[in-house]
Amino acid sequence: MSYIQIQPGGKANAKGAKYVNLAWNEWDRERKRSSQKRLYVGRLTPCGREVILNKRFSGDREIRLALEEFESRADDKEAFEQWLYTLTLSGKEADPVVRVEICGDAWLVLHLAESSGLQGELEGLFGHRDAGALLGLAAHQFVTGHALYRAEAWLSERELPVSWKSSLVSDSNVYGFVSDMGRDIERREEFFEHWIERHKGEESLIYDTTSISTYSAYLELAEWGYNRDGDKLPQVNFSLAASALGMPLYYRVLPGSVPDVSTLSTTLRIARDYGLEKLTLSLDRGFYSAANLRDLLALDCGFVIGVPWTVAQAKELFNLNRNKLKALKYAFTYQGSPLRHMKAGWQHEETLVNAHLFFDPERHSDQTLRFEKRLFELLSLAGKESFKNSFEARKWLTENAKWHATCFDVKHEKDQVQIVMKPNRATAVTARAGYTLILTHGREDAAETQERVLDAYRGRDTVEKLFDAFKTEHAQYRLRTGNEDSAQGRLFIAFLALVLRAELYRKMRETDLAKSTTQAALFDELAKHKVLTTVKGNRIPLEVTKKQRVILEKLKIPTIS
Repeated sequence: MSYIQIQPGGKANAKGAKYVNLAWNEWDRERKRSSQKRLYVGRLTPCGREVILNKRFSGDREIRLALEEFESRADDKEAFEQWLYTLTLSGKEADPVVRVEICGDAWLVLHLAESSGLQGELEGLFGHRDAGALLGLAAHQFVTGHALYRAEAWLSERELPVSWKSSLVSDSNVYGFVSDMGRDIERREEFFEHWIERHKGEESLIYDTTSISTYSAYLELAEWGYNRDGDKLPQVNFSLAASALGMPLYYRVLPGSVPDVSTLSTTLRIARDYGLEKLTLSLDRGFYSAANLRDLLALDCGFVIGVPWTVAQAKELFNLNRNKLKALKYAFTYQGSPLRHMKAGWQHEETLVNAHLFFDPERHSDQTLRFEKRLFELLSLAGKESFKNSFEARKWLTENAKWHATCFDVKHEKDQVQIVMKPNRATAVTARAGYTLILTHGREDAAETQERVLDAYRGRDTVEKLFDAFKTEHAQYRLRTGNEDSAQGRLFIAFLALVLRAELYRKMRETDLAKSTTQAALFDELAKHKVLTTVKGNRIPLEVTKKQRVILEKLKIPTIS
């Protein structure tokens, strides 16, 4: 429900003007709480009985209307907005507005679906109607992260093709449609063949799995296994193959009890059956162990894997080369930042693999400064406490310092219990900040340059963001269905949403937009742009703001028309 809100001017408002807003509450998915939204309507006249309409709605004219008129229409937000926009039209244009649609974020999603090639591939295989419904549901999950049953309302508010918001996505039909897509294995498999063919020739990276918990006791693939989210629930596992630039190519759904290492051989065979050629396994340091490395070397595939600093050979390599890496002799630039790189050998049983040691001076400095700042903050807080004994002091450290606690000690001085810093320990903790150790094997010489190795390993960042988005934003964090077809259909739609997300990531990275804004903020800004449709069928786009124009220009997308 919306209502009229009268807001006093700020301190700089010498005339004491009051402003009239239409206010309503919306759920903020980032802050996880309800927040108030306002639409500025106009300025209240000194008598308090009339409103001078905002120029956004009045144009070049000054329009005054009774405050009572606004209050009587405020209950229905959509009808109120339509009425306001009708006031923007004058004289010959006075054609009543029958529909107000959001077109800014819809315009962006349409271009992402086209530029990625997703729209063309889906329409070619699924037909215009089914492809449109798949794209509409994928767009809804991509932009909002809400459950499928809310798609119809979201799509109906936007200027999108009719096929994207057909009866297939209605509350009563959407779950039946999703189950049909999950049951249609043949067309899904054909889609992946076409999609991979489109990206053939690019280096492809296969990433380890993430788990998706489920409340259902009837989902066949759901089993008990190691749960990355700490949930005490059965799960299914989801692995992803992507291009080197982070574009998802295909996925596998696995039983929840299958350990990651046992999936690699089968995943590689399936990837090759699909036609992927230049394959590399990209694995994070949590995957590393002597046994896993032995299994990787037995596979007929190149790999890139991070190594934790707890490994004895890694410590030795670091101690031997840390001072050398500070020299400019080993410097190179990567994405505009100066880094250091050194290549060495890594002996595993009878096999010698390549070890790449990287040092990022900027990251080292930032992490060290942040860490030391936190230590001094904790030391200051501890100084304000009065501890009766060492037990109380250590309990305080456990509760407040958490993993920083190892950098502090408890001492008795002058009949007082004090918490003091352990400088040598603090220095040791940050010694390896900014250093990364990566092992590679079985790759072409051209792929073993310092830039290509980092690309293959850091490409995980994009995919991990996709995994995170897949679980926390695309309504898949918990699978609440026990129907196998429905689960497969939901995962396929979520994959399509990941494709749209990856395409936007690519565009944002190319123009440095990723450094100044988030995808959520970008969509929030574009969603402010609307288009009017009148009784006579006239389409009237409202003005594009400077901020919206800059976003579209940087993404190399035509201005909304």
